[in-house]
Amino acid sequence: MRNARQFDIIHGLFNIVKIRLTFILLSHIFILLNQERNMIDGMPSWLTELNEEELNFIKRFLLLSGSLKSLAAEYGVSYPTVRVRLDRLIEKVRVLDEPAPKSHIHRRLKLLVAEGRIDTATARAILRAHEKTLAEETGK
Repeated sequence: MRNARQFDIIHGLFNIVKIRLTFILLSHIFILLNQERNMIDGMPSWLTELNEEELNFIKRFLLLSGSLKSLAAEYGVSYPTVRVRLDRLIEKVRVLDEPAPKSHIHRRLKLLVAEGRIDTATARAILRAHEKTLAEETGK
C-alpha cells in the first residue's frame, strides 16, 4: 500500500512538472510571437494559420496561468481531454513553424496527424501513394 501511495505522489509531481514545462514552452512561444510582431510583414505565418477556436484555447490557457485543471473545468471536460488538445495544438504549431517542408502534401498530412484527424499509419500510406503517383508521372 505504501508503494502505491509513493507512486501516486511521484506521478502527481511528474504531472505538475509536465504542466509547468508546457506553460514555459507556450510562454516562450508568445515571447517569440511578440518579437515577430515587430516585423514589417506582420504576424508570423504559423499564427495566422491557427483557427479562432485554437487562439481562444491559447488565450484561456494563458489567462488561467497554464492550469490545465482550471482549463478543463472552464471547458467542462476532463483533464486528459484538455491535455490531448494542448498536445495536438503544440504539435500543430511545430509543424506550421517548420522552415521548409518537403512538399505541401507533407505539411498537410503532418497537420492532419497533429490535429488528430488521421493517424500516422494513414498519413504514411497516403504519402507513399502520392510518391508512387509522382514517380509514375515523371517516369512516363
